[in-house]
This record gives sequence, C-alpha cells and structure tokens, in this order.
Amino acid sequence: METKKKQEELLLQLTLLEQETQKINQALEAIEQQLDTLGSVKHTLYELEQSKSKELLANLGRNIFARVEIKSDKLLVDVGNKVLVEKTASEAMEILDKQIAELEGLRKQLAQQANAIEQEKEKLVMQAQES
Repeated sequence: METKKKQEELLLQLTLLEQETQKINQALEAIEQQLDTLGSVKHTLYELEQSKSKELLANLGRNIFARVEIKSDKLLVDVGNKVLVEKTASEAMEILDKQIAELEGLRKQLAQQANAIEQEKEKLVMQAQES
C-alpha cells in the first residue's frame, strides 16, 4: 500500500514538473517571436539608414501599406509610458540591441530552468522504476 502511495506522489510530482516545462516552453516561444520581431525591425532601421531614398512603405496593419516620405533623419522612439523621444536610426538600433541582449539573457535562464526540470523528472522516473 505504501508503494502505491509513493508512486502516486511521484506521478503527481512528474505532472507538476511537466506543467512547469510547458509554461517555460511557451515563454521561450514568446521570446523567440520577440527576438525575430526585434531583429526584423533592426534590419529595417539599418536599411533605412543606408537608403538614399526618402520614401518607404509603412505597414498600417493587416497587409495595408502607405507610401510615406521621410522628412527627418530623426525617428520617434517610445521609451515607455507612451513617451516619444527623437533618436537617429543608429541610436534606435542601440536600444534594440539592449532589448535583444536582455531577451537573450532571459532565454538562457529559462533554458537552464528547463534543463534542471528535465533532470529532476529523470530522477523521479528512476525512483518510480525502483519502487
């Protein structure tokens, strides 16, 4: 009877660890999407900075674009709380680089957590097999 109770406890622990793993994997997917977006924006800023043309297509959403003419080398960057600050494309790319570095650090931490959980799950499986 005690063996059965121990196996039930191990199964519960495994289930909880699996749920935690799923949450971490979802967070990792969201980080990857954010990194892709930031990389794309950074590339666009680089292209804008290198371009001699002062016209571009602005995405209004839902695959609707408008031709716009750039009148200044300064961009408006949201620095939080909907506060806009003028920055050059290079300065905006520096901000993106910092955001990318923060996300990569978070991704690394989550990957380490996921690895530790996997190791814990393996230990629990071994315990279940021994009992």
